[in-house]
Amino acid sequence: MTSYTRKTIHIDLLLLTGKPTLWYKYTCCFTRSRCAGTESVYYDGRPSVKVGLTPKRQGGIPLKTFMARPETVQRKWIVLDAANVPMGHTAAQAAILLRGKHKPEFTPHVDTGDFVIIINAEKAVLTGRKLEQKVYRTHSGYVGGLKETKYRLLMQSRPEFAMELAVRGMLPKNSLGRGALGRLKVYKGAEHPHEAQRPVMYGAAQ
Repeated sequence: MTSYTRKTIHIDLLLLTGKPTLWYKYTCCFTRSRCAGTESVYYDGRPSVKVGLTPKRQGGIPLKTFMARPETVQRKWIVLDAANVPMGHTAAQAAILLRGKHKPEFTPHVDTGDFVIIINAEKAVLTGRKLEQKVYRTHSGYVGGLKETKYRLLMQSRPEFAMELAVRGMLPKNSLGRGALGRLKVYKGAEHPHEAQRPVMYGAAQ
């Protein structure tokens, strides 16, 4: 015999307004495999409206969750200018564009992101004392094989790699993240070899 745990939550809204109180009552039965709960909406003492947790019809329109498909994803080329902008801000925006979270058709398990070109990586700003305190570490796997490089030297020699590290840390650590990182193009200066793809600046792409 499967045991159920019933949980009821009351949420009161518009308490400080002169309008009738609108409140929701959620009643869910949880099992090991699924939730067979229902939602009841009460407004000013009127009869409740039962709405199931599975897709139902409301006004003759089927309410179904949209799921993007890999073969139907349309990708754009977007340019981000990192000059005089904190590196973390540029990396965070690049991660959002690479994952496709700025799109209304975003689906968590599908790669819906765009191509991202970051220019002027050498002019990215590291706030505070990160140039001296932040360290990039690698290890060869052998005893004494630890190598440390301060970001002051890393930004002078390999600014593209430093920006790529920042973006990589903000992407999921799975196949989706690896695929998204493959669409990232970082360049030291203001020029890039992707004019044939007709990229647009980030502000104009919105």
